[in-house]
Amino acid sequence: MLAFPIASGLAGFFPSIVTFLVAWSFMTIASFYLLEVNLRFGCDVSLVTMAEKTLGRWASVLTWVVFLFLFYALCVAYITGTTSLLDGVFKLHFKWEVEGWKISLVSTLVVGFIIFFGHWLTVTLNRLLMFGLVISYVGLVVIIAPHIEVQNLTHVNGSNALLSLPIMMVAFGFQNLIPSLTDIYQADVVKMKKVIWGGGLFALFIYLVWQLIVQGVLPLKGPYGIVDSIQEGREAAQSLVYTTKRTGLKAFAWVFAFFAIATSFIAQSLSIFDFISDGLQITRDTFYKRVVLILLALGPPFLVALIWPKLFIAALSFAGGICAMILFGILPALMCLKGRVEEPIAQYRARGGKPLIYTVIAVSTVVILIELLKEMDLWRFEL
Repeated sequence: MLAFPIASGLAGFFPSIVTFLVAWSFMTIASFYLLEVNLRFGCDVSLVTMAEKTLGRWASVLTWVVFLFLFYALCVAYITGTTSLLDGVFKLHFKWEVEGWKISLVSTLVVGFIIFFGHWLTVTLNRLLMFGLVISYVGLVVIIAPHIEVQNLTHVNGSNALLSLPIMMVAFGFQNLIPSLTDIYQADVVKMKKVIWGGGLFALFIYLVWQLIVQGVLPLKGPYGIVDSIQEGREAAQSLVYTTKRTGLKAFAWVFAFFAIATSFIAQSLSIFDFISDGLQITRDTFYKRVVLILLALGPPFLVALIWPKLFIAALSFAGGICAMILFGILPALMCLKGRVEEPIAQYRARGGKPLIYTVIAVSTVVILIELLKEMDLWRFEL
């Protein structure tokens, strides 16, 4: 939520809405293919296991590597986003000059400390943070809505809209939760379909309102505008603080940004912690083993964030454009194709035949190519 209004701002409001709908539609379709594969194997099965049993050892290794890359990239984004956010707070409110690496180190250590004590503390704390996120979101929308200027919404650039597609994809990237939800609901097809449709539509509505707010208030160019925010790796809430002088906005914006990053940072760090523990068969029964797991989970993204401190938007774009497309687009489609050949009659079959499955693979490939061209600097945003 802090990245996509900025990343898609160069495309303009209406092109970015089209991009959003494409991303939501694609990720929803891909989710049902993954659900079909999951239900074929039942409860208590991981994405890695599904890939190996359906496509073979190579798919298992690919899933392992891409999953790790995806969540490492997300953690890099959260560390750099936290550093940028707190740096802004310190400078604006306290006139403090704190070196970025110190902020990154402290924030990483705090998250590591939280996940060290296990799921109970993590889940409980994240529920409290999520409540704060909802309250601050509503407050921001109410305060900022009167500041929307129509001229800020009239910019149109189709080329930039395509370049923003990867980061839009990751905004709807919840598919790693499908195996866990299948366990929770005991493979109940009706409930799982409601979860996917309901969760996706709710997120889409929240995102579209936020997109309208941010892009309606921030100018395309100028200090703290869209272009300047992209160049500085600055997230949306900070730009709104500097652009709008409305009383009470700063507090809501800082709190919203903090909750938005913190909830994701903690949850995804725990995902990596669990994934590495399972993948490397390292138990969590001693102090030293838990410390090793935390170092493996948070050490690599911390080092990357230290070297490239302005990777907030770029890291999310990489995660969505390459990792998420392989993990949540291409692999589920291939597994679905293979599963339908091996078991023509299944408990659940997602709508759409081979043409739609091939379309999912094709769209995933196109998004990967877009991100690769962007990474190689062969296709740039038009500033």
